[in-house]
Amino acid sequence: MIQQNELITFLVGFGVALFVWLNRRRIAQIPGSTWLLFSYSALLAGWTITIIEGFVLPDLMNALEHLCYMASSVAAAGWCWIALVKERGAQ
Repeated sequence: MIQQNELITFLVGFGVALFVWLNRRRIAQIPGSTWLLFSYSALLAGWTITIIEGFVLPDLMNALEHLCYMASSVAAAGWCWIALVKERGAQ
């Protein structure tokens, strides 16, 4: 069963993904943007999988959802590190 908050989170996240895609050239100028985009993509995948788990293989989908969240966190930390290192190097 789908919970309303999960569906709303997915829809808002999909809207943000559309915004990111429309502004991809400007986002590409951000230092380490690949890490940042991967982080958001993994987050969006987790939100998508949480909806799917209500219909198919709930235990497997729950594990995949949490792996996506972990990958998103690691990539976000990597992006922060890259952005800070590049910022220090620019000064």
